[in-house]
Amino acid sequence: STSAAWELFQEIIALYRQLYHTAQKKRTILVGVVKDSRSSRVVNILGDILPHILRNPAAFEMMQGVDYRWLLRVSRDCDILDTFLEEGERTFAFRYSTEIVQNSNSPDDLLRWASSIWVTYVKTAREDEPLRVEVLAEDDSQSIQVLDKALSAVLPLSSHHPEYGIPAPILEADARARITNSETRLIVNRLMALSGLTYVSLEKRRSRNPFGGT
Repeated sequence: STSAAWELFQEIIALYRQLYHTAQKKRTILVGVVKDSRSSRVVNILGDILPHILRNPAAFEMMQGVDYRWLLRVSRDCDILDTFLEEGERTFAFRYSTEIVQNSNSPDDLLRWASSIWVTYVKTAREDEPLRVEVLAEDDSQSIQVLDKALSAVLPLSSHHPEYGIPAPILEADARARITNSETRLIVNRLMALSGLTYVSLEKRRSRNPFGGT
């Protein structure tokens, strides 16, 4: 017999299939926005290419005294990119499938969809970290055009506050799904007890939303 968790997982997978097929059928650009991405895909790419770049004497001299290996080891993509991206700029795009660790439980059809999802980071507000944006684009020849078209919609929706570059629809969804401060504190205290992390470590964008969401 299967566990309740496995059955719930299958229900969620079915919903994703339905979402992708509906977007394909309706020829709709499907966009996902991650507020506090923990991904380190770009960091890993930098770790792969920096040793080759540092073979150049000028680059090597510039990096003298910088322990870039340690810096990359403790950083997320957003940490690194926040230093370099200006407002309105984005990174290169890469396939979501390059981040997936395939195993025997990975549905083959969803892995195919993952190859059609393109990921980039965009700086939507001057004083906020970049957002991770994921766009479904099945036609490889049109993938960058679809990505840029999606970003042309995301950017204006995310420019309402210089310190909080989250798209307005997500702000509204957060406001509708908000929980009380006491409930939030209860959850944070429980996570602190289980993880050993401090409150500052757990405080993310949702905790400093200037528009009132949680």
